[in-house]
Amino acid sequence: MALQSHADSDVLSSDTKKDEIDLIQALILFWNYRSVIIAGTMFVSIIGLVYAFLATPIYHSNAVVAPKESQKSNSASAVLSQLGGFGGSVASQLGLGNTNMDRIGIILQGRDLAQKVIEENRLMPILYADKWDTVKGKWNTEDTSSIPKLWQGIEKLRTIILKISIDDKKNVITIGADHKNPIMAKQIVDFYLTALNARLREDIVQESRRNQIYLTSQLHNAADPIIKDKIRDLVASEIEKSMLVSTQSIDIIEKTFVPNIKSRPKRKMILMTSFFLGLFFSIIGIIGYKFYENIRHQISRK
Repeated sequence: MALQSHADSDVLSSDTKKDEIDLIQALILFWNYRSVIIAGTMFVSIIGLVYAFLATPIYHSNAVVAPKESQKSNSASAVLSQLGGFGGSVASQLGLGNTNMDRIGIILQGRDLAQKVIEENRLMPILYADKWDTVKGKWNTEDTSSIPKLWQGIEKLRTIILKISIDDKKNVITIGADHKNPIMAKQIVDFYLTALNARLREDIVQESRRNQIYLTSQLHNAADPIIKDKIRDLVASEIEKSMLVSTQSIDIIEKTFVPNIKSRPKRKMILMTSFFLGLFFSIIGIIGYKFYENIRHQISRK
């Protein structure tokens, strides 16, 4: 057992010394090729530096909003919960089980709202400013195939410029926009707020009218005076909801602003990333080169 323990100790000592030798050899290798490492790191860093200073600055503006009718929907749900099974059937007809936040998120990210924002505010020349002649007020090409199409503008607006963040816990939605012009970044968010408010207001008023018609029919069919009173409360709630959103269907918790600090490019991060990438690829390149040299040397010896 003592001999076995001594043998194991010799093996561990040998492995440790081997690792130390490999590390020293690697350090010597990198030191011998330090000029290559420095040159490679500087080259990639300079590329990153050029990009960081030449890239078009992008500004970000946003607003935080919340659905306005959620409290009334909650009060209506509370009334329906008192009606048992009948209340559940009414709730399904009134659509009170739908999630407002998800619905608003779908509308915001949809093509219909993006098209409305573009058409009502004539954003196509702004989205494709490099192809628009501001002096002549027309596209700077006669080739119709080169003129940006509406569907292209819709996709650019909703997938590149528009930024949507939904916080279900806080029941708020952040609507943001990225643009090289800080004023335009704010205006695009304002355009979306206006279009969203109009769309939600129209939908809520129409839904409320349908609910009132349905509840009125249920009121005539109900025989229980308690149920009738509860249905009257629901009708009043629907009327109050439609009045509540007659001008504003969303609460603007944080208003839009004109950003004075660009959101990207983040120059410090780009410089740090390019430095470490240059260092990494320089070292990998040296290791690969030495590995290739060793293989070629072994082949030549055979």
